[in-house]
Amino acid sequence: MKMLSGMFAAIPTPFCRDNTINTDSLKAICEDIVSSGMQGILVCGSTGEYSLMTADERKVAVKTVVDAVNGRTKVIAGCSCHYQSDTIAMVQAAEELGADMALILPPYYMQTTEDGIYQYYKAICESIQTIGIVIYNYPFATGVELSVELIKKLSTLPHMAGVKNTTEMEHTSKLIGAMKDNNTFGVINGFEHLVMGTLTSGGDGTMGIIHALAPNQMMTIYNAVQAGELKTAMEMNDRMRTLYTLMEQEPCPGPVKAALTMKGMEFGVPRRPLLPASEEIKASLKDEMEKINLI
Repeated sequence: MKMLSGMFAAIPTPFCRDNTINTDSLKAICEDIVSSGMQGILVCGSTGEYSLMTADERKVAVKTVVDAVNGRTKVIAGCSCHYQSDTIAMVQAAEELGADMALILPPYYMQTTEDGIYQYYKAICESIQTIGIVIYNYPFATGVELSVELIKKLSTLPHMAGVKNTTEMEHTSKLIGAMKDNNTFGVINGFEHLVMGTLTSGGDGTMGIIHALAPNQMMTIYNAVQAGELKTAMEMNDRMRTLYTLMEQEPCPGPVKAALTMKGMEFGVPRRPLLPASEEIKASLKDEMEKINLI
C-alpha cells in the first residue's frame, strides 16, 4: 500500500500573541482532521510558515502533531532548507520525532541542474532509516519545475514515497500516466481547484489548505470518487469552489488562519512580512463558510 495516498491537510502554524507556537490550537486542529478520517496531516509546509520559523520551533510543531495524532493518521513534516546539510538534519529530526514522511522542495534560488537535484535527493535518502520522502514540485513558488522524467528517476531512490505536484493539470496527468505501474510511489496534487481532475485521472490523492479548514467536506469528495459516486463528489466540489478561490485572493496563510479562528481555534496572524487577512476577505469567508455549514 502506498504511504502517500488519500487526502492530506496542510495545516498553518498557530501563534500566540507573544509569537510563540500555540500548541493547544495545533492539537485542536489535529483532532478535527483525525475525526474526519483524513489520511494525513502536513505540518511546517508552506502554509505552516516553515521559512519564518527556527529549526527548534519546527521541531516543536512536528512533535506536537505527532503526539496529538498518536498513530491515528500519517504525519508529513516539511523539512525543506536552503543548505543540504540543514535539510538532512531536519529530516533526521523528523524521523526521530516519529513523522511518517518528510516533504522536501528541490534546491531553489541558487538553482542547479537536473543532476544536481537528483544528487540532492539521493544524499537525503541515503541519510535516513525509515521515514518516507515526498518530493515537493511547486514551480510557481520556486521557479524550478521538475520534469516528469526527473520525478520518475527520483522515484527509484530508496525511501521515496511520492510527490506533491503543485502545478497545472497537464503535468500532473502526464506524471500519473508515467507512474501508473509503480505501486509504492504516490502522485498527489496541491491545488484545490484540481481535486476532481486529479482524483478522476487516477491520482492517488490531494493535499491542501481547504483540507485543514473543511476536512469532512474534502473527505466526502474523496470517498465519493473512490466509491464511483461522481455526482456526489461533483456536487460537493461545486459547493466548495468559492472557498477554494477565496483562499487564493490574499497571500497564504492569512485567509486560512482567519477562517480557522472563525471555527473557534485561535490561530493568530502570520509572521511578518506576511500580513493577516483583510476585513474584506474575512467578511467573504464568513459568508461562504456559513453557506456550507462550517460555522
